[in-house]
Amino acid sequence: MENGGGMLRAVGSVHPATGRYPTGRNITDGAKIRNTPGVSGFTIIITFALNNTIMKSNRNILYIFLAFIAVAALYRVVPGRPYGFAPQIAMALFGGAVIKDKKIAFVLPLLSMFLSDALFELLFRAGVSPMWGFYDGQLTNYMLFALLTVVGFFVTKINTVNIAAASIAAPTIYFLISNFMVWVNGGGYHRPKTWEGLMMSYNDGLPFYQNSLIGTLFFSALFFGAYYLILHRQLRLKAA
Repeated sequence: MENGGGMLRAVGSVHPATGRYPTGRNITDGAKIRNTPGVSGFTIIITFALNNTIMKSNRNILYIFLAFIAVAALYRVVPGRPYGFAPQIAMALFGGAVIKDKKIAFVLPLLSMFLSDALFELLFRAGVSPMWGFYDGQLTNYMLFALLTVVGFFVTKINTVNIAAASIAAPTIYFLISNFMVWVNGGGYHRPKTWEGLMMSYNDGLPFYQNSLIGTLFFSALFFGAYYLILHRQLRLKAA
């Protein structure tokens, strides 16, 4: 939950946005946090890559994946973006659905998260950002994202319906499990260990869940759309 205007911002649930498991620590919402989401810059970079990249070999595919990792990691530390609106869940789905080597599929979102966490930590230590990078429960949070990669394994046929279904299922799974863990471990707002307390914990995470759904649908369309266009262009070149 966020309170603007320089008020105290308390972490009440696992943030799909920042991808961090709450520890009860609070951060002060200062003037350094801006209100620009930064989505347009991300889209421009991906579009530029689409217009200037021809997939000639598996090495080219690897370069594209590495570019996705780098851009997603940088986007995640953009100040002022809506919490929850981040590409990591979509990357997990994309890796699970597209990459044949399942070990590499797990690396795609986790490496992006680790790089952005490291950037968060560096900026925090430099006094530039109020958000720390390394936190208690980090490994648990990474395991949750690994689980979301498994969701991508079930996208055996890449089409609009399957991608949309996975893009709804993945953030929903993350929301249900992460907020349940927050409640069990007494994190966030320390809700009571009752049914009502559990519902309160889920209610705390609803703003992030909504942004996570929208963000995952958006970035899934971007990643899978980019993949389709590049693959389609490659097939046309081979047929020529």
